[in-house]
Order: sequence, then structure tokens, then C-alpha cells
Amino acid sequence: PEVMLDFGREVNGRLELQSNSDAPAEVTVQYGESEMEAVNQPYLGIDPVYIPAHGTAYGPKSAFRYAIVRFVGGRDTQFKAIRLDGIMYPVKYQGSFDSSDPELNKMWTIGAYTAHLCMQDDIWDAPKRDRNRWMGDLDVSGRTIDDVFGDHFLIQDTLSRLIGPAPVKHHVNGIPGYSAFWVTGEKMYYLHTGSMKQLESVHTRLVQLLNYMETDLNQQNLFSDLTRAWPFVDWSPEMNSYDAQTRMATQFEYYAAFKDGAYLLRVLHDDKNAQKFEEKADALKAAAQEYMLDAKGSFGDRWQPNAYAVISGVANKGQYAKIWRNSLSDVGHLKYNPYIITPYYNFYVVTAMAKMGHRRAALNWIRQYWGGMVQEGATSFWEGYDPTWYKGLNFHASLQADNMSGYNVSLAHGWSSGVTPWLMTQILGIQPTAGGFATVNIRPDLLGLKWAKGGEPTPHGVLHVSIRNDNGYVTKIQLPPDVKASVSVPVPVAGAKVLVNGKPMASTPAEAGKRAVVMLSGQGTYTVTSR
Repeated sequence: PEVMLDFGREVNGRLELQSNSDAPAEVTVQYGESEMEAVNQPYLGIDPVYIPAHGTAYGPKSAFRYAIVRFVGGRDTQFKAIRLDGIMYPVKYQGSFDSSDPELNKMWTIGAYTAHLCMQDDIWDAPKRDRNRWMGDLDVSGRTIDDVFGDHFLIQDTLSRLIGPAPVKHHVNGIPGYSAFWVTGEKMYYLHTGSMKQLESVHTRLVQLLNYMETDLNQQNLFSDLTRAWPFVDWSPEMNSYDAQTRMATQFEYYAAFKDGAYLLRVLHDDKNAQKFEEKADALKAAAQEYMLDAKGSFGDRWQPNAYAVISGVANKGQYAKIWRNSLSDVGHLKYNPYIITPYYNFYVVTAMAKMGHRRAALNWIRQYWGGMVQEGATSFWEGYDPTWYKGLNFHASLQADNMSGYNVSLAHGWSSGVTPWLMTQILGIQPTAGGFATVNIRPDLLGLKWAKGGEPTPHGVLHVSIRNDNGYVTKIQLPPDVKASVSVPVPVAGAKVLVNGKPMASTPAEAGKRAVVMLSGQGTYTVTSR
């Protein structure tokens, strides 16, 4: 006899079995993130569990939704309970997002929950597989954790363990691009927390890592993998080996790292090293512009390198139109995409689309992509996905990542949570610009929604934003103390008056007169309108 348990959503923990029998019992336990994984190929196999008379025993710890319990030994076996012993990092959901679109709200929540599942002994890539620290994963999940939980301990510990002790003589995770993401991730953490103590603790290693990364560059300042590492960008053809596409994307990641590293060194008053790496960043950008642009004026036709060229700033604004026309305009319009892109790098794609001014196209792709997973029953976001892949009872077998397909592909992966920070930065429009939210840009954008609201944890308290369109936009900002905000609001016509709490306030026109920027400072609630 056997029973299959469905816990209703992806969970992390172990099965707990409490005996109510005078004799011992023996069972086997097998888990699955999907029903078919549990039945056909449980990742941990089939585990025997011995349960003492009137005792309690546990199955192995893993992530799963389904569990099959097979009763293989014992007579007149009775149980008080068979249930989940859930294991998750204790943390409060401080951030929030709500809007007139229930599907977007659900995506935000699932993204937050996905990142929470990965908060275990440290911040893992996934609670089933690999259950390890990977910097690329943290670059996305760390943003989610910053926006939702405002947690410090796990991110600090994970960043420190990823770079390792001084002296730094290797790439983070053995991947050049992950070394770059360590630097950009450190900057993002500093902007959210303002922790000088943590930044000072990695000062020496930051410089050592940037110096080590520099040895990967040839005389033309092009990434050439001279350290013979693993040049991984994404689980996509020609993106996880030493190939032209990988070299381009890594070049752009390196540029972002040297630029952000120099910023952090300025904060640390290490002006000598900051100057050195600013100059190296300039050289990387110049080399990319000279050697990597194609005849059409874009960086090839693949989404990943073009997206990161935009995000990093290697691509100039004057090049956006060609990059859009030759590459990123295809996003969301291909019936079949031979080039796999993971939810991980899709976060950078939709971020680049927003930066180029194509926010509505990005939101449409989010609804197809992350929304597609939700429509297929996802309760946490999957390691790999494409809307065209097989949908059905055995969908799990068709998922692809890690240059493989099937049940090993994780159904809860932190690098897939990027929809959550995207909604925070692009719809609520919250982006810190100085350490610990001392200054912040707020550019709310409904993108066709009727209303949206939410909150972002800061070291000073939660920063709340809401925007509504009732025959005119009404934006409300609730600032915690010690935060200065540059708020960009839509206006009906260029030069329209901006009112703050009903009183006219000086503003600066922006975005060809479609918006106006006002400066807010001091704890309080501000209602911003225009006429």
C-alpha cells in the first residue's frame, strides 16, 4: 500500500512520520517537485525510513511538492500524523506589491517565495539542486531578497564565502562573469543597506578580484579568458563555452564590474585604485565599440549580449534603435526560439528593454514568460522555461537547463525570481542611488494598469509608493526619515504645474516633456499631482 501526498505548492523540508503503533514500521519515501518526478525519477531516489513504535522519524531534507509513502514493513501500522516539517530561513516579508492586475501580483508573490525557498544555510541557487552558492543566481535572487526581505546576514555571509579569503587568486565559482557579478552584486547590496562595515570588510578582496579579472584581458582590452576559467553566460547554445557570444557578454559584464568597483572604491576613499579601474572600464567600453559591433550597428542578434550591453552602459543611447531593431524587438514575437534563454538572463533582457524605453513590450513578455509558468501551475519559478515547450502532465520532462532536460531541472530556482525586482524598479519605480537609500529615484509607471502600490524596505523604514490613474495621475510617496527622493511623475502636457500636497512645487521637465521631476525630502506622506 502507498499514498501520494500533494502539499499544494513547492516546499522545502522533510517528511515527518509519527507512529501510533505498538510495533515498529518501515516505509519508503520518494519526493518530486512534479508529480511525474515523484513517480518516475525522484531526484533523491527511494529512501527507506524506520519508524520506532510510538516514535517519530523523518525522510531526507529536500525541496518537493509531492511525496509518495510506501508502507513496506510492520503489522497493524497506525500513524498519528504524516506531515511536512518545513525548513525555511525565518525572515519577515517587508516589501510588497499590489496592482489592478491579479496575475502580476501573483508573479510578484511567487518570485518572492522562490527566493525565500533558496534562503537556507546560505543563499542557494535552489533548494533541490545544486543547493550551493552561485554568484549569478545571487545577482538576481539577491535583488529579490533586498526588495522583499531587507535581510542582511545571509547576503553578507554568501558574498563573503563566494569570494573566499584573501588573497583572491581565482574567479568566483570559477566563472569570469560571476566574478563580475560579485562586484555588481556588492554595489547593489551597498545601495540597499549602506553598510560601510561590510564594504570595508571586503575592500582588500575587491581590489584583488578586479586585479585578477584584469589578467583575463588581452592587449586590445578584450576578454580573452587568459586565466583558462569557465566562460559561462547562460544555458543557451554558444553561451556556456569559449565562443564569440560568450566573449561579448562577458566583456560587457566586466565593464559593469570595473565601473561599479570604481564606484565602491570611491566610497571607500581609495581614489588611487578607483582611478585605475575607471580607466580600465573606459578601455573595455572603447574596445567593445571598436571590435564587437556588427555591420548592423548591434552586438549580433542574440538577446543576452545585446541586453547586457544596454544594462552595463557599453551601448550608447544612440545605438538603442539599432539594437532594438536587430535583436531585442524579437522578444516575445518568436513562435520558436532555437536559442534557449533562462529566466535568469531574461531578467536582464526585460531590464534592458525598460532602459531603452520599451517598458510595455517588456511587460508583455513578462506576461508570456513568467505568466506562462504560472498558467502551467508553477508555485515557484523554474530553472529553465520557454512558452513553446510541451505543456501537459509530464511538462517537467521537457524543461531544459544545464545542457540537459528532464526532472533534474529545478522547479524552484532563485535566479528565476527576477520578475519581482523588475516590478519594484519599473512599475513602482524605486531605485536607490546612494548607499542605504540616502537618495533614491522614484519613477512609477502604470504601463496600462489602473493602479499599483507597494513598499520597499530601507535601513530607515519601509518606503511606500502608490500611483493611480483616475482621469489624471495621482502619485503618493511615503518617505521614511533620512531619505531624499527624486520623483518623476507623468504630466498631461509639457510644462504642466506639479502640485505636492495641493501646493505648487518647482519641477524639472524630463523625457521630452512627458514627465516632471520634483525633489522630496524628509519623513512624511506626499501626494503629487499635475494640472
